[in-house]
Amino acid sequence: MSLYQKYRAKTFNEVFTQKHVTQILQNALKQQSYGHAYLLVGTRGSGKTSIARIFARSLNCENDDFIRHYGEPCNQCKSCLLALSGSHPDIIEMDAASNRGIEEIRLLKESIEFLPSLGKKKVYIIDEVHMMTKEAFNALLKTLEEPPKHVVFIFCTTEIHKLPSTITSRTQVLELKFASIEEIISKIDLILENEGYEIDEEGKRFIAKLGKGSFRDTESILENVLQFSHLTRISFADITQILGFSQFPIVIAFKDLLYTRALSEIQIFIETKIDEGNIVNFNYQVCEMIYDDIVNDLKSHTVDNYKMALLDFLCGLEKELKGILNQKILYAAKIMYFIANKIDDAELIDQNKIKNNSKNQICAIQNPTDACDAESNTAPNNAIRKREAEAVNINPVVILHNKRKNTSQRDKKTKSPTRRKDLLISPISEKDFLNFVKSRNTFMYKLLVGRGFQIKDSQIIVKVEKKFEQDLLRSQKIKDIMDEFSSIVGYNVSLVVELVSIPETSSTDVTMSDNQRKVEDLSDAEITNIFKLR
Repeated sequence: MSLYQKYRAKTFNEVFTQKHVTQILQNALKQQSYGHAYLLVGTRGSGKTSIARIFARSLNCENDDFIRHYGEPCNQCKSCLLALSGSHPDIIEMDAASNRGIEEIRLLKESIEFLPSLGKKKVYIIDEVHMMTKEAFNALLKTLEEPPKHVVFIFCTTEIHKLPSTITSRTQVLELKFASIEEIISKIDLILENEGYEIDEEGKRFIAKLGKGSFRDTESILENVLQFSHLTRISFADITQILGFSQFPIVIAFKDLLYTRALSEIQIFIETKIDEGNIVNFNYQVCEMIYDDIVNDLKSHTVDNYKMALLDFLCGLEKELKGILNQKILYAAKIMYFIANKIDDAELIDQNKIKNNSKNQICAIQNPTDACDAESNTAPNNAIRKREAEAVNINPVVILHNKRKNTSQRDKKTKSPTRRKDLLISPISEKDFLNFVKSRNTFMYKLLVGRGFQIKDSQIIVKVEKKFEQDLLRSQKIKDIMDEFSSIVGYNVSLVVELVSIPETSSTDVTMSDNQRKVEDLSDAEITNIFKLR
């Protein structure tokens, strides 16, 4: 018998984590005021089926005084013993994944009418109820709303959002909590004590993390560890070796190397230190350590954007790595590409900071008014401005708005001209402009892509063939978009919409289209054209 079957809870007091659910059911049993349908919602391995079985045994337990006093099954009477062995005739368990059709529900409805043969209640436990078809749910609605007094339904599901509201509204919904690491460790301690094994604290915490909140998954992993090792005392290093994980000094060294962004050293490390068949587990360990570093940074009130981006990137690699033969090559390529982009961004930001500092120094030495005005009128590339703003988490539009506001105030004081023609204006990037339009107006984006456009100085020229397209591109909404783009690039950008004439169709096309019309609707010129009269 596997560990998760051997240590399955048999009473409500043995259920870990779900005290808020078991307390509701125990009070209902003590007061003998329970409902006709319950819906247990929770993640995999949280205890849904165990709670459903305990409640079903309690409803049919022959020891009424024990039920009223403790709200628990006695597990000693004939009914409880039959239920524990899985042979109770009045406790029916169904798997909705394999009994999901309308025919199965019709058979269930027919059996409901019969009274219990041994117990006091006929209990139907339907697991993974969200797998049932729409027709099956509809067939169950009337029975679920007004079932016979001797029937109780207990539904279990991991995906309540897939259930129709007509089903959930007819049941008492009980949501199970996600188990914490400490609660899973307490269950591990109970098993180790009964089995006669010892595992150090670091090893138990590592197994609990691998369980990802599921008691059943944790017990399966623990069973693998106990069966593999012949020792009664198992260390954390033994667990990593048994489960196929790398030694933690290697993981720590790789994590620190990722922080340095040394591309050549990272590539050599992946090729020489990481095993080919261990990439997924290794990546999981790296993510765990980076996450711990981020948590420690937050506790010290510091935030490292690179660490957060790196963690998000590595967590997304798990799906890509699974099913790939050459995992090491893909892993190295993905990491190198990610870090190379981050290095480019960092260098670009540093270069912009150097340029801005040099301009500020010139402003301080020379005439402050002229120098600062020239700086405010010079518009950097849109992509550079956006990356600068992202580096400090500030909206680029806000930055430019403040700069233009300050510039306008200085212009009023010095009565300087609006713009000097000798200043260099950075060219507009087609890619940046299209990305900006795509985020603001889908119609405008598709029209620009379909019709094409030209950029001449500060004008964006679009040629359209239909009048309504011209009117739409000249609407106030499009003007607002262009004004926003102008504020981002730092100077006025106008959209010029030209209406071009459609080339005349051939005489054959005209003839065919005109032949479909009535003769009395045609003009003399059209008749002449159709019949080729001269």
